[in-house]
Amino acid sequence: MIEKKTKKSFYDLNWNKLNYTSNYPFNKEIIHKPKNLDLLIELAEKLAVGFPHVRVDLYVLKDYSIKFQMACFKYDNLLIEYMQKIILFGYINLFLIAVPLCPLFIFCILILEYVLDSYKLVHFINFN
Repeated sequence: MIEKKTKKSFYDLNWNKLNYTSNYPFNKEIIHKPKNLDLLIELAEKLAVGFPHVRVDLYVLKDYSIKFQMACFKYDNLLIEYMQKIILFGYINLFLIAVPLCPLFIFCILILEYVLDSYKLVHFINFN
């Protein structure tokens, strides 16, 4: 039995293949532009009305019926992220005299936070 592995490719609205993949190998095969791409884009835009951040996936089946799936994203915790940075800045000012290496520690903490946030973005947020 031959194991078939999933591959992905991403396209922009003009059906130009993007050099990007997520969690799966890049699909090098040529996938022809759907004949009704303009209709599909129009349908996706209509489905997305009213959502601040949404991904609409449309599937055209062999019987030419269209199935769709929507994934909504909510980005309302940015204020909390900024507040963490402000608190760290306050710690730098508060402990700079007592602990001269405090800015270095804070810098290391910020680098670690950015690495962890990047890891979470790539591995835990499902863009498929």
